[in-house]
Amino acid sequence: MNDIQLTKDSKELLAIIYKEYLDRINNGIDKRTAKTISGGSDELSRLAPTWLYADLKETMYELQRKGFLKCQNASNKIYRAWITDELIIYMETVIPRTAKKILSAMDILSFLK
Repeated sequence: MNDIQLTKDSKELLAIIYKEYLDRINNGIDKRTAKTISGGSDELSRLAPTWLYADLKETMYELQRKGFLKCQNASNKIYRAWITDELIIYMETVIPRTAKKILSAMDILSFLK
């Protein structure tokens, strides 16, 4: 899972979706319900309001191809999407690894002072 390559947009949307999932969990919503992203262009556009819907949809399909989302279509639009366990596992391992890199870089910078 460490060698998964994502575009910048996919990384950004992944973080947005994961934050939404965590917010739902922290507000008492059960995990199964928290994994569901309601569909429709208006609801999905709320995730990334400055993005074109076509770009959002394509980025969601990219995340689906990587195994992070499952998307259900209706009338050529994403009707509903679900977060997969792979997305949660990826984010739970990427965030600590990234934080360690940042802290390590800060240690090096403080040593150079």
